[in-house]
Amino acid sequence: AVVSTQSTGRAISLAPEMASLYNDRGQLHRLMGDTVKALEDVERAIQLSNGQGKTAVQAYTQRAMLHMRNGDEENARVDFERASYLGGKFAACQAAKLNPYAKLCNQMLSQAMEQLQ
Repeated sequence: AVVSTQSTGRAISLAPEMASLYNDRGQLHRLMGDTVKALEDVERAIQLSNGQGKTAVQAYTQRAMLHMRNGDEENARVDFERASYLGGKFAACQAAKLNPYAKLCNQMLSQAMEQLQ
């Protein structure tokens, strides 16, 4: 994995305005547990992509996962919703799970089902 981050770093030095490279390196950092570097790269990817397109979907989703890892469901939900708005299907599912109204509705439905049994 270290070799991969070094390779991605070299690619970034050749194409420093290519958002997807920052997103890719951010994902590697996240998978290796370095959330600080992951967040830096993912935020740079969002900035370079102007929050639009496939790279933005991936970067918002990754940032949401970093928020989840840190126990910040509210900011995770916001980023999942941003990615969902841009077409991210995984993000849409995750945003729905974190929606406070959906949670409440599911809880009420579960209670009603228990009472019927």
